[in-house]
Amino acid sequence: MPRVIIRSRRARIATIAAWIAVAVIVGAVAWRDTTTAALAAAGWMGALGWAITMMWWLPELELNQDAVVVRNAWRTHLIDWRQITRLSGRWGVELILSDNSSVQASAAPRVGGIAAGARQIAENRAKEAQRIIHHGVDPRLVEPGSATQYTSLDAANAIELLRAYQAQLHEEKKHSGLKTNPPKPPYSHQWRKGTIIGTLVVALALVIAIAL
Repeated sequence: MPRVIIRSRRARIATIAAWIAVAVIVGAVAWRDTTTAALAAAGWMGALGWAITMMWWLPELELNQDAVVVRNAWRTHLIDWRQITRLSGRWGVELILSDNSSVQASAAPRVGGIAAGARQIAENRAKEAQRIIHHGVDPRLVEPGSATQYTSLDAANAIELLRAYQAQLHEEKKHSGLKTNPPKPPYSHQWRKGTIIGTLVVALALVIAIAL
């Protein structure tokens, strides 16, 4: 099975645009004002840019044949496929695990307003009740292979991909005759060190900007 990485293309473009705006604003302040004012602007605008980066650039959702890896701004979750009992799209992609805990994936945001969210909930419940799995996804993302595939999906399409990927894994194991190992613990998670270090650096810069 291919390794599939889901990222929001729109969010990444918006992040790049935000950093360009930050550079333009800081440059304008440096051109028209004092160095102290420029440093203060860099601290404030850098903090804003970093916040946007955390929300829009860092999140990823990875699918591989062993697990689902959810990378949010602060934490990375490693989830065994066999522990996923249900998928929800109320506020985005939400993985419900066998111990009734849940993990939210920020990489595939839900589109539309409250009405769209309500429709998605109803559709998910209907599919779970009827055990219907739709395979209306890009075949390259679920066909056997070792290449890494990158894609940008909203919550509804990401859930469809998760269902199709999980079904394909089940079929491959059934036809290969491999024995099913006991499920691993529901999931493991760890803090993202890069996010913590980046936040500390930005916080220091913000303190300096306030002091100037």
